[in-house]
Amino acid sequence: MTDLATLLEVGGPVAALGGGAAYARANHPGLYWSTVGLPISTARLLSSYSSVMEACGLTVAPSRLRVLAVKATTRREVRPVPPRRGIVRPTSTGLRLRLRLAPGQEPADVAASAERLRHAWGVHAVYVTTIKPGVVELRLVGFDVLRKVRMPRKAAEGFLKVPVALREDATPLVRDYRTVPHGLTLGATLSGKSMYLRHLVAGLARQPVALVGIDCKRGVELAPFAPRLSALATDPDAIQAATAAVRVDGPVIDGRAHVFTFGRQLDVRTIRSADFDGGQELTERAVAAYIAKYATKGAETATGALDRPLKFVAELAQFDISEHACRLIRTAWALGARKDLEHLRLRAWAHMLGFRGHFSTKSRRYSTTLGALRTARAEWRRAQAAETHTDPDTTLVLAHWVYAGTGLTNAEAWLAESLEPAPGTEGEPTWTTVATS
Repeated sequence: MTDLATLLEVGGPVAALGGGAAYARANHPGLYWSTVGLPISTARLLSSYSSVMEACGLTVAPSRLRVLAVKATTRREVRPVPPRRGIVRPTSTGLRLRLRLAPGQEPADVAASAERLRHAWGVHAVYVTTIKPGVVELRLVGFDVLRKVRMPRKAAEGFLKVPVALREDATPLVRDYRTVPHGLTLGATLSGKSMYLRHLVAGLARQPVALVGIDCKRGVELAPFAPRLSALATDPDAIQAATAAVRVDGPVIDGRAHVFTFGRQLDVRTIRSADFDGGQELTERAVAAYIAKYATKGAETATGALDRPLKFVAELAQFDISEHACRLIRTAWALGARKDLEHLRLRAWAHMLGFRGHFSTKSRRYSTTLGALRTARAEWRRAQAAETHTDPDTTLVLAHWVYAGTGLTNAEAWLAESLEPAPGTEGEPTWTTVATS
């Protein structure tokens, strides 16, 4: 009993500390870094700096004066010299230190060893930035700052300067309209375009500027910012007029200036039911066109579904899927437990977000098949490329000559005839045995 009590007294607090550290690392990485990761990484960096730099090949041979001084004062072995290290500055997300490179070294040498430095000092990532010639800054990031984004308190703000996002190295991405007055935001579905726009509008709303919004979703995106916007276009007619005036200057490539504008195939329509559209019924064609737009826009990125069914909902923890897709799968799994929805088999198809099929159907009983679509597309392409209208049974003759090659020369023909066996002697040796004495 005494040994058990001692074990509990000692092991209990140790287990509690270990469990608390593991919980903080998984759910509160910033807190874990400040309390545990920062002291450990700092100690590892200071104690192993010279050996790590030597292992990464970032050292140079010592000067003759240094060799003579070391031999005259001590009997230690003269080791290669690493880059001169500055003061280690801790931050809320990692560490920062500057290195003065030795003659003959360049920032690319340090950047090539960033992955080795990350493993040696036990941090999430290492980024290298050139401060001035001969001086680089190492930014050590202690944890994944993009897992739960928190913008730094001190960001480079000013007139027409808006911090809109956070980079992987824990530095803010600042949009400066004084430097680049125009911009075009492109990206796949769920890439963050709408969130970027909201941060941009929220940052500019605090500044004395005029903001004009064009929302093709009838105010879904920009309606919350309407009190601050100078004007907001949500009506299809207003959007048509506004998009015709939009013009963004692009880069100059091969002496030709490029300009980004909306194309001529701009089609703005409102999809509403008959109750909100003057009694006009909503057609299947309009709904199918709307769904096809987002289905073909990025099916994998938009859904992020799994490639096999789930046996337990707890299996989601081991898959690398987006939080949005995870919530949809959990919702389908929870609805699958209801008796009134049992016929939908939502749990069996939870990995496909409850949808038993594909956005591009291959069923012969519904509409058409992908093979028929490919055939129709190929026939349309052939019809577009044909310069003359001919009957399908007509044989086209290509009236032009192509050089195929040259036959044997006179010498090559004589050699081929001499090697050819005489009639009736096929299979026999082509040489003659000569007796010698």
